[in-house]
Amino acid sequence: MCSPGGCSPARPVAFLPDSGEHPHGLIRWLRTCPPWVWHLFSSAVIVGLTWFEWGWIAYGRGFHAETNWMIYSRADSFLDTLLYSDPSRPFLQLPFGLAHLISPDSMAAANWVIALYVLTMAALTYWFAYRLLGESITGGLIAASIALTFGADQSSALFSMVILWQVMIGVLVTALALRASMLRGLTGPRSIAIVAGAVLALWTYEASVLPLFALVFLPLAIPARNWRRIGIALAPLIGVFVFFGAMTVSRLQTGVAYYQADKVTGAPSASEAWTRITTWLSRALQPWTWGDPWTLGWFRTCLNAGIAILTTPVVIAALAWTVVVVLVVLGVHRGSRAGSPGMALRVAAFAVIMIGASYFPYLAVSDGAGHWRTHMMAQPAWGLLIGALVVMALRASLIGGVVLVAACGAVIGFGLWANLWGQLENAARWETVRTVMSSVTDVAPWLRPDTTVVLTGVGEPVSNLCRETSVADPFGDPAWFNSALNLYYPDAAIGGTYIRRGDLPPTGVRLAPEGVVVGPITHPWGAVIVFHLSRDGHATLVQRHQLGISAQGYDPPTRIVPADGRGAEIRGAFELVPWALP
Repeated sequence: MCSPGGCSPARPVAFLPDSGEHPHGLIRWLRTCPPWVWHLFSSAVIVGLTWFEWGWIAYGRGFHAETNWMIYSRADSFLDTLLYSDPSRPFLQLPFGLAHLISPDSMAAANWVIALYVLTMAALTYWFAYRLLGESITGGLIAASIALTFGADQSSALFSMVILWQVMIGVLVTALALRASMLRGLTGPRSIAIVAGAVLALWTYEASVLPLFALVFLPLAIPARNWRRIGIALAPLIGVFVFFGAMTVSRLQTGVAYYQADKVTGAPSASEAWTRITTWLSRALQPWTWGDPWTLGWFRTCLNAGIAILTTPVVIAALAWTVVVVLVVLGVHRGSRAGSPGMALRVAAFAVIMIGASYFPYLAVSDGAGHWRTHMMAQPAWGLLIGALVVMALRASLIGGVVLVAACGAVIGFGLWANLWGQLENAARWETVRTVMSSVTDVAPWLRPDTTVVLTGVGEPVSNLCRETSVADPFGDPAWFNSALNLYYPDAAIGGTYIRRGDLPPTGVRLAPEGVVVGPITHPWGAVIVFHLSRDGHATLVQRHQLGISAQGYDPPTRIVPADGRGAEIRGAFELVPWALP
């Protein structure tokens, strides 16, 4: 409705208590804006946070590990480019395949795809929370912001964790379609959305089965429950569960070993389960500890440099977010006339169930005790819970609600701090990988088939931000060096490994008179080329007299051939230079 004084929404959409007074000045002007303006405003905030976390530092880096996904995407058929060969996880490869279709062998394209995934997750979280919280723009914006910046997980800055953003997208699509079906009835498009979201999540990462199952508690968070309609709405999701269960049982009966089975250790003891749960919750509920592994561990030697890079931008971003959300509060909320008093409380209860379901799968996983990918599936649920708590606070008191919004701004700041430290760590690793691989390919533009590349002088698997004391082991494991070689020498049929200085920790590789011994296999010197990694991160070719052993047959020039244009596209990745490193 519009009047000479401005426009106001046709229906109230908020939770501030009515004071009976007429607002004046800034508040009155803010309240003349229709809801679509605030939706657009909130969208700009979400896009801004996404860029700040995934564009400012992350865009200028490539993959220091998990490069195998780019190799798998080099397939002859469209489907093989997009889908992984493991039938239980075919969609693991999807984001990397999409990047390959956009620009083959482009790490820059992968950056854009990952940023789009993160933005999509945040947008879906916004819309889901907005709908559940009685069309509260404030609740939706806070939920999306928390989900986007939640910094408890130590792996969220890794490109390979895009698969968990994909899982969250699938769960949220299913949740939105379920809610609409429970309120207004199941339709064909809603059925497709429920099934598609669940299939995307389950066949990307089977641990998503519990967050999806927790959606059966969604009626707790919706008004006007019609149980017949709710039962019909759940039918497509139950059908997906039945099919997924049948496939899992069938695969287990074949007796074929697979990755997931090796990771599952079975039900933990009560004490172990309690330790894991309290460890996860302690970290999740203490955002001031989120940056500790970065600032107090790997980055100790360059802590001051990292603080100089991040402190001012993060403080400004957190303060700006707080001011913006307070303006949203003042502009869109009209009091307690919309929604039932217990609605936000019911949404909070549903969010707690979703949080528990997101953590529970890691109780049975061998490497699930810490904070490596254990928090990520819970991020939208944490956002929903905090959004609901803010809405409840705003119903009770404008001042109390604004104070809670300010506390959320601090949480956003801690999350940005932790996640950007992670981005810097990965940027430092990429900088050294870029230097190593570029120096290798400069010396050896192409290699003969069946060549084994050995890198010596690799340091311990620790890192920091200083260029002058660059990342000691940029790959983290010989498998990722081997993967990088196969990425930068496409279809060359070569392999690689490395030896750390002092062999600590050992990699199982040693140089012997008869050849390079890798476990039970000996690679003869005639098929080997050795590089030495200097402390400045450059790899130099090792001559026979420098090996310190007889090494009969070692002749590096015979393994090197001209590239003739091969590998040129992927080597453009060397031009990706990390931003903001000291």
